[in-house]
Amino acid sequence: NIELLVLILGLSLGSAITYFISNKKIKPEKVLSISAFLLASALVVALVAYFTIDAFGYSLIVYSPEFLGPTVVLYFFLTFFFQVFKLMAIAFLQGYQKIKWINVNTLIIALVNFMAITPLFLYLFTNDQLQQTEHFTLVIQLLILSNVITISPLIYFVLRTIRKENLRIVRFSIKDDFKPMIRFALIGHLSNVINFFNYRIDIWFISYFFFEAFDLLSFYLIAVTLSQIIWQIPTAINLVYFPRLCENPSISTTIKITRLNTLLTSICIIIGLILAPILIPELYGAEFEASVLPFQLLLIGIFFGSLSKTMASFIFAKGKVTVNLIGTIVGLLVTLILDYLLIPKFGIVGASWATNVTYFSIFLVCLGYMWRVAKKEGIGIRVFTLMIPGLLGRNDK
Repeated sequence: NIELLVLILGLSLGSAITYFISNKKIKPEKVLSISAFLLASALVVALVAYFTIDAFGYSLIVYSPEFLGPTVVLYFFLTFFFQVFKLMAIAFLQGYQKIKWINVNTLIIALVNFMAITPLFLYLFTNDQLQQTEHFTLVIQLLILSNVITISPLIYFVLRTIRKENLRIVRFSIKDDFKPMIRFALIGHLSNVINFFNYRIDIWFISYFFFEAFDLLSFYLIAVTLSQIIWQIPTAINLVYFPRLCENPSISTTIKITRLNTLLTSICIIIGLILAPILIPELYGAEFEASVLPFQLLLIGIFFGSLSKTMASFIFAKGKVTVNLIGTIVGLLVTLILDYLLIPKFGIVGASWATNVTYFSIFLVCLGYMWRVAKKEGIGIRVFTLMIPGLLGRNDK
């Protein structure tokens, strides 16, 4: 429920914050002020939703009343607040190109979880003397502690940036500041919500058509989860280059970035194709050998999806968020039709091919827009070289 609330109330503000801070189309202090207002508003809406649902005898937080208590309620709203804040804070730092600080924060989170939280969880789950409700309460308390510890460095980095840039909370114009930022964010948000369904519909179709063969869903989930690890490559590239593209949305730079993405993604895909028959059964057990073929098939779509992610950053940087929205809508229509046609007949292999065509259709929408922009600049043919692996030159780094 926390993830769902963050998805709905977070409004996908991250890209909007980075976009407007980088290109200064809205003054950074006004972006900061709008972000603070929306963060507070999201928390208020979550509180209202909680008490409204509670008044009808239901719970927004847990399904079993015996586990519901003040600690759980505190954890729910703290975690919601921290997750929305984290999305905004990372986007804020990204806008100022504080990539090192973002990476440091990620490292701190990993270290805290590994060195402190994980051993405590292991202790709790191996202590049979505790009651189930006591287990649950202690776990929630540890999660609260973990959230507070891991969010603290991010708060420090944001405050340090605010002081360095001499920012402060100011009044903003509804017409000139708030509406443009919200409009940009909402279109991107709608695109993200549709993408959420693009990534889930095949799973729901498999569950529906093969509800008695639960192992098929397990095999497919392993294939999807492992294949999407490769998308960490464009995510890392976009973290660095998206704010730069917002300052100067260069088609030439985007082609070079995408060619680097093509190179790194291709290397990972080749390794995955070769090692999957060995590693998947070794890691998950011999019965999960059935995940190998779907995994290998999904790598086709993962390749085009990876390229789409760097191209989508350019489209965002140009302010053409409706193009990305069109791409996700096309993808949704394709996945609905192909999942319905292929999954009942071919199972998880059919789901894999449906997913591949979905990602390829989104890729074509992004490529079409890139080609139109490049054609106006007289370099239309160069767009098609983005599928050729390449390295960045010294001046591109």
